[in-house]
Amino acid sequence: MFVAGFQKRSPASAITTRGMGPNRAGDVEPTSAVCISARISGAALFPLFLQQPAPIGPNYLYMMAIDTGRIFNTHALQVQTSLASPKLAAKPAAVMWPLFAQELAVDSVAPGEIIAAVSFTRAFFGASWQNGGTYTLGSTILLNPGCTVPDDVRKAALAFLNGEISNHRANQSLPTGSGGFHASTQT
Repeated sequence: MFVAGFQKRSPASAITTRGMGPNRAGDVEPTSAVCISARISGAALFPLFLQQPAPIGPNYLYMMAIDTGRIFNTHALQVQTSLASPKLAAKPAAVMWPLFAQELAVDSVAPGEIIAAVSFTRAFFGASWQNGGTYTLGSTILLNPGCTVPDDVRKAALAFLNGEISNHRANQSLPTGSGGFHASTQT
């Protein structure tokens, strides 16, 4: 489960983004990177099925500690691109929908960078992920015996994960396409 870490499918390619457009709002080309999320709910949404998603699980969410200097901030690029879009004022949901996942990307994740894993299941409310759904975390944290992350970081990560399991374990909302932005409350 932890031995291989995670590698991108095209090892020789640089991290590449896809342009804005239907179903391609500046997200990472999946073969060019290992895509990760800063949010548990964002990670639980993937792998994403664009049509007729079926309940999935159990699958695993991995808690990792990755040097921020190695991270390609897809989310920041999506925010920048979305805010510059001429369609933003008229159709904000159509422009800003990819922001919900808070996607990040790296070239690889070494086995020692993985702290732990927890199983999860998910269910969608309809034929599209955009209808929303829920996820439920398992109750057991699987520790990586080969973790090389400093103890203070590892302990903080495990405390966070234990808190999520204790306080937000069952039937948590998956993000939807409209979850990437909030309407302004200012005039």
